[in-house]
Amino acid sequence: MHIYEVRSIDYLLTFEPFYPVFKVSNHTLSSAAQWISKDTTIEVSVSSNVYEVAKGKRYRFLYYENPSSNSSSVSFVMSRPITIRSVWLTEYYINFTSPFSFSKDSGWYPEGSKVYPSIESKTVEKGNIRWIFVGWSAQVPIVVNSPQEVSALWRKQVYV
Repeated sequence: MHIYEVRSIDYLLTFEPFYPVFKVSNHTLSSAAQWISKDTTIEVSVSSNVYEVAKGKRYRFLYYENPSSNSSSVSFVMSRPITIRSVWLTEYYINFTSPFSFSKDSGWYPEGSKVYPSIESKTVEKGNIRWIFVGWSAQVPIVVNSPQEVSALWRKQVYV
């Protein structure tokens, strides 16, 4: 009788930061680390370049820092433990509303950016009533640091 010992070498593949949009060889990951057999060719990709973490807050994939890649996928051979570091941009949704005129500025903005909203018309007339735009419910420029609802403020004037 012969007894043989079979050993395999596995290396740890880790993601920093980890989001559940990472795929390794077409399998979406559910944890930040995974054991991979030595000499296995790995392809890491993202199933979506955008990961919404809460209502009005999302992360947008920019690039892989380690290993370096500007695309949303990278491949390599597991020859040692590897940490995939990726860079993501935090974005927030700013919603501009107005009962009388239209603002086309609602949308996703990078954290820290400044938004100068506009309004289609600053005066709206309806019969003998006129509405004058007087500003926004938030200080302008709006510094983006959270999701926000910003309303146009109007003053009513009546024709006498």
